[in-house]
Formats: sequence, structure tokens, C-alpha cells
Amino acid sequence: AMSQARKSEEVLSLLANPESPAGRLRSRPLNRVYEDLIDTSIGDGNYELARKVLGSLLGKGNIPSKAIYQKIFEKMGLINSRGQYSFAKDGLILRPEGACEADIEKFKFLLFLVDSMFSRNLPCEAPLYATVLSYGVHLGGLPKKISALMVSVAARFASDHDSVANKLIDEEPCKQSSCLTFGWEDLFLSYDKLRNQIEGPSSLPALRVRVSSREVPRVLKAEKNLSYRQRREV
Repeated sequence: AMSQARKSEEVLSLLANPESPAGRLRSRPLNRVYEDLIDTSIGDGNYELARKVLGSLLGKGNIPSKAIYQKIFEKMGLINSRGQYSFAKDGLILRPEGACEADIEKFKFLLFLVDSMFSRNLPCEAPLYATVLSYGVHLGGLPKKISALMVSVAARFASDHDSVANKLIDEEPCKQSSCLTFGWEDLFLSYDKLRNQIEGPSSLPALRVRVSSREVPRVLKAEKNLSYRQRREV
């Protein structure tokens, strides 16, 4: 109720207090609270608050559930109720007339999610990875370039695993001496300054993507939109 009344900051404070009833919530009741907080923050276009919500969720040792990812993508307007991309028609990604500030904020938030998972030694789940790539293609320009770079990093490890089912496209964190930045959002924000220093995947942020067998088609389709030729042009 408090989150619906736009008192999300107070809810987060209660969740952080282990002595409060909210601070003792676990499992589904806790996930429902976070879903409400996400609904409120992203629904209001308040991505600063949404970052705090995800930070709180991860800080309590929880991993975003599929329902939470679904809620995030729906409230961002990236997918419809059937789970299909709102920026695609008949399976083809549409291009906007021009990316507005709100579009860029959404893309930055998606990169923040990827970075947040990695910072806690968690893989980027396939739905998040595929959505970042597809939305980057939709926006074009720099978002598309960053998406292509993400594919180039993950693709280096795709052939290293024989098992398709539940495979982990994995990378050891790049060493400080070679990696230009440790986060994809930071690379996006600093791209103009760093673009001439990119010397291949080893100089890019680390990326781990977990793909189950039934998610493989979705991931392959998202990656197909960023061909090798397009990646070379980055």
C-alpha cells in the first residue's frame, strides 16, 4: 500500500531494517513488495529510484525473478502483455525517428542491470541480454554499437562450450591493465573518449550470459541482428 502511495523510499528503509516486519519478509511476499516498488518507480519514469530498488533487492541476497524481469520490461514499455517486443512488428525490429532522452534512460538502466548482476558475481540472464541487444538495435546509433560490442564479448565464449542446454557464455573479468572500464553503462557514457582505445574484447567489460536450451532461439535471433559486418563497423 505504501508503494502504491508513492512512498517507495520509506518502504526501502523498512526493508533495510531487519527488526521491522518488512525487513523480515522472505521469498514470494518479498518479491511481491519489490514488484510493487518496480511498478511504481519505473511507471513514474524514476530510474534513479528504480536503481535503488534493484540495489536493495540484490543487497538482501536475492536474485531478480523472472516475474520481476517481466515487470521491469513491461513497465518500461519494451514488451506487451504477450511477452513480445513492443518495438517490433512481425518479428522485425522497428527503428524510431530518433531516440529521445527517455529512450536513452531506458537503455542505460538495462546496462545498469547487466552491470549489477556481474558486480555480484551473477550471470546476465538470457531475457535481459536479448532485450538489451534488441532495444539497442531498435534505437540505433551508440546503443546499437554498445550492443554489438556486447555480442562480440559473449560470442568469444559461445564456441567454448559443447552443451547447448543451460550453457554459460562466460568470461574471466578483464585485467585492470587491459580493460578500459568495468561496466557497460560506463562504457556507454564514456564511449567518445574510449572508442579509439578499444582493442578487442579483452579491453571491454566482462560479460557472462546464462542461456537455457529453450532460450537459445531468442538469444540467437537477438544476436543475428548484430552481424559480424555490423560489429566491425563499431
